[in-house]
Amino acid sequence: MKAKLENKTILLVGASRGIGKAILDQLSDINCTVYALSRNIDSLKSGYGNCKANIKIHACDVTNKEEITSAWNTISGDNPIFDFAILNAGFGTSNFPDNFDSGLVNKTINTNFMGPIYFIEKLLPGMIERKSGYIAVTSSIADVRGFAGSAAYCASKAALTTFMEALGTELKPYNVKVGTIRPGFVKTDMTAQNKFDMPFLMLPERAASIILKNVAKQKRMISFPWQMNYIAKLALLLPTTLLQKLSKSKI
Repeated sequence: MKAKLENKTILLVGASRGIGKAILDQLSDINCTVYALSRNIDSLKSGYGNCKANIKIHACDVTNKEEITSAWNTISGDNPIFDFAILNAGFGTSNFPDNFDSGLVNKTINTNFMGPIYFIEKLLPGMIERKSGYIAVTSSIADVRGFAGSAAYCASKAALTTFMEALGTELKPYNVKVGTIRPGFVKTDMTAQNKFDMPFLMLPERAASIILKNVAKQKRMISFPWQMNYIAKLALLLPTTLLQKLSKSKI
């Protein structure tokens, strides 16, 4: 994995917490250049002063297109040629009918779906011109069905997975590749809110290792752990009535 990322320039969005932070920690041990973007950058500024990687930190709210444009214009001053991009920023919270909040739906869709789209818009012209590059986005195994309590989250991830499936085909003539990262349950601040059992819960360090190994190979689909991927495939076959009963038993 390290050899394929050596001397590469990587864009990492959503780098300050959870899986993104673990990815940055592991990239810091590789001789590469990483542009690490996050809304909260205080922890990043103090944590990477002495490492192999050349880490450049920028603040950016992925739901704000103007902020993304501003950050991109600043980054462009270095004339970077991005070999890899990992668009990892995400948001998710429960939103039930008895206390429904459209603002949470809006934040979820803007973060999980439109956030990556805004960055893809910036990345594509250069990659298409060079006929090289790889863009990975973090979706979720929850993209397969609509699970109770997570309507907006499942919808945002399903939209992202479907979008990347089509985009990957569209980019084939330009030799630009895309990947969709579909984790199961990973121990983060976001999953700490869950009030149900999370089978095969994984530490972010392990998730980051799997992601980087497959990103280095420019894989099209990165789904893990295999047990949750298998369960997700079974969920596709369940009748909606049975899925509703199973979902209600866990919330």
